[in-house]
Parts: sequence; C-alpha cells; structure tokens
Amino acid sequence: IVARVVSVQYTDPWAKAGVMLRENDSAGSKYIFLGVTGQGGSVLQSRVTTDGVSASADGPEAKLPHWLKLIRNGNLFSGYVSADGTNWLTAGSVTNLLNKNLAIGLALTAHNNSVLNSTLFDRVTVKP
Repeated sequence: IVARVVSVQYTDPWAKAGVMLRENDSAGSKYIFLGVTGQGGSVLQSRVTTDGVSASADGPEAKLPHWLKLIRNGNLFSGYVSADGTNWLTAGSVTNLLNKNLAIGLALTAHNNSVLNSTLFDRVTVKP
C-alpha cells in the first residue's frame, strides 16, 4: 500500500496518520502500521502476537505532505517514507507471521481522548 498524507490535525505530538495492514478487524489483532506523527516524524509500529504488546520504532523525519509505503515480502514487512513519492528512505522492517489475506487501509489517531482528528490522505494505491 502507498499513500500520501497531506495533512494531520495537530491534536497531540503523538497524533498519527498512516497505512496499516491488520490480520483482522478484531481488537488486539496482529498488525503493521507506518505513519507520520503530529510532531513531524515517522514511526513503524507492530503487534506480532494477538493481544500482545505493540512495538514502536522511530523512522526518518517526515514533514507533511509525505508519502508512505508498506511492502510485504513473505513475513517481512518494510516501511518507507518519501517527500516526493520517488526517493524513498527506509523507516524500518519487522517480521510478523500474518495471514496471507489481510485487511489493508488507512489509520489515524488523535492520541487525545477528548478530541477527534481530521486527516487528509490522497494518491492511495494497493497492489497485490
């Protein structure tokens, strides 16, 4: 999946918007998430066991608008960020034993329970 995050409402320094692959829609399912933060960074997050703890690794700076790309190669998931959609920087990789068929989409969080977050995505593509 590739998407450009045009804007993220600054509701918290850890407000995030990005692309996600999930094993299913159940709470606690295994996932991979690549996003940009309200403070201008990128982050690769994952949960490798159902109902387990999520891991998070900071990636390169990502001032908006910014492109995000998640690639699956077997059980290896790699995240990339780009200011122009052509030149990509590695945000990180993680091994996760996920099903062949996954839920793929856009995700965001205000990281603040008292407000909603408004984010604009464009140029979203998903390739098998």
